[in-house]
Amino acid sequence: DIHCTIMELPAVAPQTEQYIANAGLTKRVNVIHGDFFKDSLPTDYDAFLFSHVLEDWKEEKVLDLLKRSFDTLPNGGRIYIHEPILAETKDSPAVSVGFAMCMVWWSEGKVLTISEITQLLQTVGFQDISVTPTHGHICLITAHK
Repeated sequence: DIHCTIMELPAVAPQTEQYIANAGLTKRVNVIHGDFFKDSLPTDYDAFLFSHVLEDWKEEKVLDLLKRSFDTLPNGGRIYIHEPILAETKDSPAVSVGFAMCMVWWSEGKVLTISEITQLLQTVGFQDISVTPTHGHICLITAHK
């Protein structure tokens, strides 16, 4: 019964729509052509998922995105963040450390720790934060409005 909407940059959205069609999911997944930093976030949804997004941007852009998400979600809405995670000591796991080094070269962001993501979420008002390891160095962080 789940219905999902993907917000994708206009240059990439047609390919995303093709993947969805090829998977036979056009009745359950639609695509909004947009830029989540420039355009309004979609309304009437009870959750947002950001997968491998926070690591790409500077803290002020991440905070803006999280704040706009908080403001757009209804009371009780959830945010899901799926990201590679660094240990609090920032020296493991090795794959996250290697990925963090690459981020220095090709993006303005960085790989975060659980406490750093928790702090960002709390700063904009999210609560009841939980962390679920998913695969290797990646975790799913969930929070409620």
